[in-house]
Amino acid sequence: MRANVFRLHKSGLKLVLSFGLADQALASASYDSSIDVMYTVTLTDSNNPTPNDNSGLSLLGTFLQPGDSRRFFAATSGDGVYHTYSPTAVSSAVNNVFDASFSASGGAGIGSVDSLNTALFGLNFVNDGPYSYNLTVQLDYTLSARARGEFASSEVLFDYWDEAETLAGSDYLSSITYSGWLDDSQSSHALVSWQFMLNPGDQQQLYAQASVLSHVESAQISSVPIPASLWLFASALLGLKRLGRSSSHV
Repeated sequence: MRANVFRLHKSGLKLVLSFGLADQALASASYDSSIDVMYTVTLTDSNNPTPNDNSGLSLLGTFLQPGDSRRFFAATSGDGVYHTYSPTAVSSAVNNVFDASFSASGGAGIGSVDSLNTALFGLNFVNDGPYSYNLTVQLDYTLSARARGEFASSEVLFDYWDEAETLAGSDYLSSITYSGWLDDSQSSHALVSWQFMLNPGDQQQLYAQASVLSHVESAQISSVPIPASLWLFASALLGLKRLGRSSSHV
């Protein structure tokens, strides 16, 4: 009978230790960042005598995702993956609005991801006509970055300029997570405007570059801490175990 009692104590002890010495688990980490760009063009003045006639004036919107080593990098391990979502490389005529979006995401359950992805936006103006045009261009952009998991970060770098760099600027956004802060979201929105005159034969180019630099890796969760009550329970079981042994010798 005592032997059966001892086996019960031993099973109970195993149960307690299984709570405190559980195998280490893995926590996934991920990032998701995006850039939305919209150029709006307004004709404010012209010496063209015909109303609403923009003869000779053409606008071309462009998008490119470069793959050279300075603007693209990706390395993964384990089950780490990354994705980019963007319009197909394009060079198309624009009426008065040109908009495009670019996003990058990735994650790992048991592994890591390091990546740099870049998007280039452009708006080109050409005046092949006999008249002059006074234009206002508004750039409306939104940046967002989100990181989740114990080891994750995502940075968004945004630059805009014109060919002559009469107006240029930049913006920056960063999200980062760590132990105790497992979900971080950041966003930024701004408006920028240019005004310029396009005389016959003139050209003007506006550019924007967005880069997403990210790192994620799965994190080992430390062993589950043992509650004090479970330690007391384990001590009691050990005491009963010793008592069972001593009683067997009586």
